[in-house]
Amino acid sequence: MDHRFNVPVVKLRENDFGVSYHICQSRKLNRSITAFSNLCFDNMLIYEMDPEVTWYCERPLESQVIIDGKNYEIKPDFYVQYQSGTEYFDWICYTNSDLKNELGHIKSWCRQMGYQYRIRTATDIYIGDFYIRNIKYLFARSCRNQLRNASIDKVIKHFLEENTHITIGQLMEHGLISNFDGIQIF
Repeated sequence: MDHRFNVPVVKLRENDFGVSYHICQSRKLNRSITAFSNLCFDNMLIYEMDPEVTWYCERPLESQVIIDGKNYEIKPDFYVQYQSGTEYFDWICYTNSDLKNELGHIKSWCRQMGYQYRIRTATDIYIGDFYIRNIKYLFARSCRNQLRNASIDKVIKHFLEENTHITIGQLMEHGLISNFDGIQIF
């Protein structure tokens, strides 16, 4: 399937001295993904593990917007596409005030281009005491799991269609997976 943004804008690691750098393999995108901050990396893991997200791209583009005769650079952190067809350009920052000087430029560019945007802050990303920790654990397990079982996938997908949301514990209670192999499947 073709997506609007497939390849991130190249950003050299030495451009951001002293900032965290992460690189790992994405099962969803089938390529290496990179992040230049812990906040962006944690946000990216949320996209990777969210079944509603069908596609995302870090650093999808660099563009410009002209406001009152002046050029301003626009560099969204992510492009995200959901199963519903909804698309967003996301900017990641610790607080809304981090983007207060750029927010008007972002809004103008999105309005001119016909795009939707979101500002995702640390509050949006760190929604609970264990949320990111669990996402990281499941992501790491999924990266190590090379075994695919089409029949189990089919049964679980059918079960999810009937029940909308389900936990791994509920799958075990229904006998679809065992305590021993449950985490290996996911």
